[in-house]
Parts: sequence; C-alpha cells; structure tokens
Amino acid sequence: MAYDDLRDRLVVRESAGVWQLTLSGTPTWSQLPTSGTPPPQPQGDLFFDSPRDRILQVRADGTVWALSMGATPTWTSIANPPLPTGGHSPRIAHDAARDRLPWFRSSRPNATLGLPLPGATWAVMACDRGSPKVR
Repeated sequence: MAYDDLRDRLVVRESAGVWQLTLSGTPTWSQLPTSGTPPPQPQGDLFFDSPRDRILQVRADGTVWALSMGATPTWTSIANPPLPTGGHSPRIAHDAARDRLPWFRSSRPNATLGLPLPGATWAVMACDRGSPKVR
C-alpha cells in the first residue's frame, strides 16, 4: 500500500488489479484502470514517488515497476535484478530526501544497495561500518 499525497488517497496492488481509497470526504474504494503490462505478481513493497507522480512496486528480487499516475496510469519496468541472493528477507525503503531506494539483505557482503531514482541500475551503497548482524 502506498499513500499518494498529491491526491490524498491510498493505492493498493492486488491480484485483481490496482485499487484506490480516497481519503478526503467519505473514504471510497474504487478500482484504478491501468494500461501496460503489470508486474507478474502483486507481491512487493509499494512507494509513492511524488516528484515523478508514480507508484513504485519493488519486488524482493530487485525488479522495480513504475505505475504512472497521469490520466491513464501505465505500468513500465524500470529496474531488473540481479541482486544478491541468500541471507534473510530483504528490506526496502524510499529515501525521498536522497531520491533513491535503499535495499538491504542481511548476512551478505555488500548487502546494502541503492537505486537512484529515476535510474535503473542498482549499485552498492558505500557504508562506513559493516552490515548489521542478524541475531
């Protein structure tokens, strides 16, 4: 689920498509018609990329899809793996201040990567200390 601050709504991706919940006035659910080829499965984290007016869906394998929020919301693929495998469940966030998506998977060397937005290439993020250890 992602919050679209430009339209004051929540956007959710399910196997039945993309849905929106308007938050101003009486909250109302409605399906959001989209075009383009959506990600093959609805799993993944959603983030609203306000400067580019789009929703990002980031899957655990590093695949990133963008859904434009214009008159006709359209899916496009903007980044593909490979990302490191193994370790524990990856964690992804939207770092709006630095305009990037940091990605972390524990128990791997160079386990912290970043995807500069709007870019399409994951890169190792320089960290001045080692990765956190899973206990």
